[in-house]
Amino acid sequence: MAHYHLLRKLPVGGEGGWDYVTIDSAARRLYVSRGTRVLVLDVDSGGAVGEIPGTQGVHGIALAPEARRGFTSNGRTSTVTIFDTGTLAVLAEVKTTGENPDAILYDPASRRVFTFNGRGKNATAIDAATGTVAGTVALEGKPEFAAADGKGRIFVNIEDKNQVTVIDSHALRVEKNWPLASCEEPTGLAMDRAHRRLFAVCHNRTMAVLDAGSGRTVASLPIGEGVDAAAFDSSTSLVFASNGDGTLTVVKQDGPDTYRVVENVTTQRSARTMALDEKTHRVFLAAAEFMILPLVAGTIPGVIAGLFLLKKVESVRTLGLIGLSMLVACAYFLFAEWRGARNARERDLSELTLADALWIGMAQAAAGLMAGFSRSGFTISTGRVRGLDRGEAARFSFLLALPIILGAGAKALLDLHKTPQPAIGSAALAAGFVSSAVVGFIAVRFLLRFLKTHTLRPFAMYLAALGLLLLAFTYARHLPLLAALSR
Repeated sequence: MAHYHLLRKLPVGGEGGWDYVTIDSAARRLYVSRGTRVLVLDVDSGGAVGEIPGTQGVHGIALAPEARRGFTSNGRTSTVTIFDTGTLAVLAEVKTTGENPDAILYDPASRRVFTFNGRGKNATAIDAATGTVAGTVALEGKPEFAAADGKGRIFVNIEDKNQVTVIDSHALRVEKNWPLASCEEPTGLAMDRAHRRLFAVCHNRTMAVLDAGSGRTVASLPIGEGVDAAAFDSSTSLVFASNGDGTLTVVKQDGPDTYRVVENVTTQRSARTMALDEKTHRVFLAAAEFMILPLVAGTIPGVIAGLFLLKKVESVRTLGLIGLSMLVACAYFLFAEWRGARNARERDLSELTLADALWIGMAQAAAGLMAGFSRSGFTISTGRVRGLDRGEAARFSFLLALPIILGAGAKALLDLHKTPQPAIGSAALAAGFVSSAVVGFIAVRFLLRFLKTHTLRPFAMYLAALGLLLLAFTYARHLPLLAALSR
């Protein structure tokens, strides 16, 4: 078996993030979602063919070859754009029956297009020929990728329930719900129709192989971190998982129930979605360069605040002000979680803009000036408000803190060096540095994993309780009972 490796990079350019990529192997076209439009490239030359405009918050693209039509799921407007696959002309726009349509799939058996609506927790069925809504299928949780068996059954991952749901595409009803015991937060889903096997890729770095008839898990395999998509090549019996950590896991199918990982190909960080060209057996992955410029831009507000404002603010800090700051932080954290849950699409760091970085940097500066504000909590919350995924916002928060911490540490060392008789020796200082670095690394790693599946609400409640307690003790003199308790 030939090893997979990077062949070339196709520069796309322009603004906007991306989500799914879809390939039309017969027509040699690659469809790339780009935030407010879909770019269409020639698969062989890499050149631009055209674009489909007006797809606000586009997630995915589905193709119906018999009808010569394509369909896009537009998360921000909860619509589907219908276009001509030959001319790329927009033909119509259809409203979905649930909010935030994400994954989209054409089912050849029913000749219907299905959108899987993340916030609506349902699926909308649209007749591919007429563009009319055929019905809605209620689901138990948030749907992700789906796969069709070509015989009237659709399988869809339910991310927040760790299960696969089976849908009858003709009757528009749920037939079964299969739990994924070895899988946490399933995203991508692919299918081997000949052997009736499903490949669900999950955020706990696992690929689960299921029997599509019974739902039984027949194999579990390790994959990379930050996975989003899966694909199966029936000609080579290879299964692929595209991982945001910059790897492509390649799994060999030796038999319907026998699998092995053959390689983890280095791709590029953030290359988490993909499309498989069935003609050439090549994999196309969408990714973006994470530039150093946003990190520099986000650091500037903190540097200015530290150099010119910190000493002035420190002189007016009181327990009452700290308690009030904690209540403000609590309210902001809760607002950020509410706002983040309503984002049409959560972005990752590869889609970070300078404006995002500056806003998050200003949040870091404000948190550093106001006692009682959690620096990481404030920056993560601002990232959520700006549309970042919670885990990605946490990553940028900790990255942004590094220059400030290093700068503050360097300044403290200089001040210590100027002291005639330092109160601490070099050995103790080195030991403290090493121990704090180790503990800090462990804490950051834990928090990054924790925030992938948990919100900041518990921390917000903690701040609210502590803030109220500080205010109560600060103003206890106005309440005789509290005054007695505070003595």
